[in-house]
Amino acid sequence: MKEQLFWEKWRPKTMEDIILLPRIRKAVENGLTRNMILYGSAGLGKTTLSKILTKNNPCLHINASMETSIDILRNKIDEFCSNMSMFDSANDTKIVFLDEFEGASRQFQEAFKGFIEEHSTIRFIATTNNLGKIIEPLHSRFLIIDFNSQSIEEEKILKTGIFKRIRDVICPAEGIDISQEDLIKLISKYFPDFRSILVYLQNYKVTGELNFTTANIDIKTKTQLYGLIFSDVNTEVVYHFIISNFGPDRIDEMIKILGRPFLSWIFENKKDWINNGFKIARLVAEHQSLLDTVGTDPIIVGISLIGQIKSL
Repeated sequence: MKEQLFWEKWRPKTMEDIILLPRIRKAVENGLTRNMILYGSAGLGKTTLSKILTKNNPCLHINASMETSIDILRNKIDEFCSNMSMFDSANDTKIVFLDEFEGASRQFQEAFKGFIEEHSTIRFIATTNNLGKIIEPLHSRFLIIDFNSQSIEEEKILKTGIFKRIRDVICPAEGIDISQEDLIKLISKYFPDFRSILVYLQNYKVTGELNFTTANIDIKTKTQLYGLIFSDVNTEVVYHFIISNFGPDRIDEMIKILGRPFLSWIFENKKDWINNGFKIARLVAEHQSLLDTVGTDPIIVGISLIGQIKSL
């Protein structure tokens, strides 16, 4: 599935390929020389940049929205930082990459303060969509890099970079013929979320139409989502599907798709599930309320909803 998704297929692998604001490129031009927190809205390239910066070093990748407890710090991370394997070079700096760090528990974050100081030879890089969910004492221990545009000029730089990459690289390789006007319209609609732009560009390749309504655009995604519910897949597959197709900022769309559209689909295609309609409606309502609760991780809400529907 990853190879079929434009966002994964066209994820930049080098510093030359990634679209970065000049101030960010300057901050990382010498590599990961300091501990860093990369923050900003979804689809701006935080995780992609982290993978590029860590690819040539021994690196432990932790998804903090999935591995949130202090035991991960005490065991998995501490073991990685403390032990030297026969493959490690004395010149290789070990790196711990904490993706979606806003999902880490407060207990984890409190303990992490002292942990960083105890392991001063290790470099730590974290990404987050919500800097406010990371405790204040950790801020001073990191170089904090804001991926959000801070001026109209920075917006122009990013939009131009996205436009050129799609027009000059992605479209020729994928055989996509899209007018400059439509491409600009697509970028303007979903900017700054490059991931969403590529999702809808892939839909354009399949359908030949640019229709920005969720119901029409996500026909293929809805079909995959419904298929996921009735297939024998594990939590990891569900997690990657949600991240690739919705991300934390669009879980509300996924919940809506699992509401009335899903019930209508069941009535037409899954007659033996009709009696589960009331339970599905209740689960959707409950998870919509959870999503509106301050401090709740949207990805976990999405995984929970799919998991509970699968278990009916």
